Amino acid sequence: MNNNQIIFTPGPQKCKNFSKPNRTIYHRSLEACNNLKLMNQSLAKYTKNTKIISFPLSATETFDVFINSLNKENQEVTLIKTGYWSDNLKKVILKNHLNLIEYENIFDLQEKELIELFSKNKSNLFISVLNETSTGKIYDFSLISKVLKNLNKKLFLDMVSYPIYLNENDDNLLMSDFILLSCAKNFACNPGISYLGFKNVKDIEEMFSENNYLSLKEFEYFNDKGEFIHTYDPNRVWQMNENIEMLNKQKNIRNENISKIDYFKKAIKISGFELQENNSKYISNVFHIVITKPNLTSKQVVDYLAKNNIFVGGDLNEDNSIRVCISLMTTNDEIDLLVNHLKQI
Repeated sequence: MNNNQIIFTPGPQKCKNFSKPNRTIYHRSLEACNNLKLMNQSLAKYTKNTKIISFPLSATETFDVFINSLNKENQEVTLIKTGYWSDNLKKVILKNHLNLIEYENIFDLQEKELIELFSKNKSNLFISVLNETSTGKIYDFSLISKVLKNLNKKLFLDMVSYPIYLNENDDNLLMSDFILLSCAKNFACNPGISYLGFKNVKDIEEMFSENNYLSLKEFEYFNDKGEFIHTYDPNRVWQMNENIEMLNKQKNIRNENISKIDYFKKAIKISGFELQENNSKYISNVFHIVITKPNLTSKQVVDYLAKNNIFVGGDLNEDNSIRVCISLMTTNDEIDLLVNHLKQI
């Protein structure tokens, strides 16, 4: 990659590895197995889950394992729509031939209305996205979670784009029974590993079957031994453990990133583009910016910036917008350069 490239794309994000192993860690060696077990244990504690299962797969592939492994009693699921990325989950659900119920625009419903709606629903598993980067929103699942728990129904949240390290005392980690995570977007590590978190390990036994070799239970079996089914790079697991430890211990990392986010939000206001505010008490590092200049399209902006070695996310919401990620590696100088180009276009 050209070192002069400036990366603002939400995925892949520009990642930060705090250190590198000083030696080669061999695949399925005792050290590699211990590192994988440590990663899962550390993540379970960090994300307030009882168990973490790791996968050397993309988050979408891991979600496919989750859906494909559901037993015959859980072949009907409900999707709470949030935007582009919930539609991506929908594709996986339908390709696995599950029955699907969909809800849209239910976040403003009152508790009584949610109880009435969910009580009529036969499915026991509800699925949605917490941090929808196509709209720049972090959705509030507190009331939905409360109602589902009281009805003894399960909630799965795709939290892949949610920067956990930016949010302290985080209630979002308590909302759901299952969460989907990524080493890159959630923990600023190089991509390659994704995770499923479980609040109750009994759910693994009661809701999933061993219907194929790459089933969730088979991944759990290998994880418990400190292994993956696949051949993988043990150095990636080592780096992930380092990132978890650093993000846990060094609060200045969080504060510096929040400071850069605030700097960006002030700077973008003078660019002639409209920042769509998140309107959540929780912090996202991905921003949805609507192009308000006449006769200017998202594609033109993306192409213009790319010619100047600046890379942003394209329009996923069909509202003539771009998406910008302020990662741990982003600098104020890079933000200034982006804003200056936006003003000039």
